[in-house]
Amino acid sequence: MKGRIQHLDVARGMGISLVVLGHNLIFQHINPMAHQVLHSINMPMFFLMSGVFFNDTLSLGKLTLAKLDGVLKPFFVTLIVVAPLQPLLSKDPFSQYVAGSLYGTGGTLRWTPLWFLPHLFLVFITARVYLNIAERLRIPQWLSLLIGITSVTLAWEMFQRLEGMPIPISNVAYSATPAIYNALGFPFSADLLLITVPIFLIGHALRERLRTFEPHPLVALLGLAAFVLLHDLSSGEMNLNDRIFDDYLCNIGQTVCGVYLVLSVAVWIPRHLPRLKWLLTQAAAASLFILLFHDYLQRRVFRLFMEHGHILILASIASWLAAMILPALAYRFVSRVPWLAVLWLPLKRVRQQRDATTAPVRPLSEVVTSSS
Repeated sequence: MKGRIQHLDVARGMGISLVVLGHNLIFQHINPMAHQVLHSINMPMFFLMSGVFFNDTLSLGKLTLAKLDGVLKPFFVTLIVVAPLQPLLSKDPFSQYVAGSLYGTGGTLRWTPLWFLPHLFLVFITARVYLNIAERLRIPQWLSLLIGITSVTLAWEMFQRLEGMPIPISNVAYSATPAIYNALGFPFSADLLLITVPIFLIGHALRERLRTFEPHPLVALLGLAAFVLLHDLSSGEMNLNDRIFDDYLCNIGQTVCGVYLVLSVAVWIPRHLPRLKWLLTQAAAASLFILLFHDYLQRRVFRLFMEHGHILILASIASWLAAMILPALAYRFVSRVPWLAVLWLPLKRVRQQRDATTAPVRPLSEVVTSSS
């Protein structure tokens, strides 16, 4: 892992693992509180980590091209690849599949978790625009923080006021999805930018501190107690995909405590559990493929086990493992096949891999001479 920051890679691996766990069908059979606990961590964690790794040296134009290639390309390639399967997966007309894919939200996509990718593209672009404005106007960090709090507050108010509002767009949502604001939102989930961009920018502002993060045991213990207490006090949920933001203060407190706990565990794992560290860093490397394919695989495996075994916990574990392992193997396969890598991976990474494999081997005499 030379050149990498181990605890951040572990945190990314933990983040995608929690996302997959949050979509496990076991939560349809047990207390929904467990689902709410995961929702308070997984998506905020993803946007925070995206901000930490954000390259702010790129211009708006170069950033747009890079994210079209690295974020939107795999989104649309996946939708094109699975398009022939739609008659088997749904009775809705194919035109709905096309329109829903272009609308790009959880309520219009057959594979719901894919909403994250087009929205992440908007987050990158919006964050770059804001940073340009902040630099030009010399906006201090305290004022940016105040703007971010105001933005999140507006989102909370908007969710309450627009709840259940009809969306007058036909042939976008699936027949099982009501055409209301909570289910559809705005194209590419643009309405969520009021929440996700502030989280992203906080991660970017704290990037150096998070790269050298050292948890304090007492703070971690207090954070755990606060996390449990806040979930016990409030049954309110924050679910970005469903536009749910029930309890303003408690939901924010749950997220802050949950993210701190995840980061604390991510620092501890490399020092004490090297094998688990390796597994989580592999999950982090394959996170794009896990995000793309986990939901379909997990549902299919879960239902297969329930049809034949009827053992809930076994179906849950088997489906979660399948949703983590199979996409990770697919990532390794695709990265080794050049024409597939061009379709799903950023072209910059493909070129780096190609250059690494075609680099000429230096004669031993040159190596000895240069090292002496």
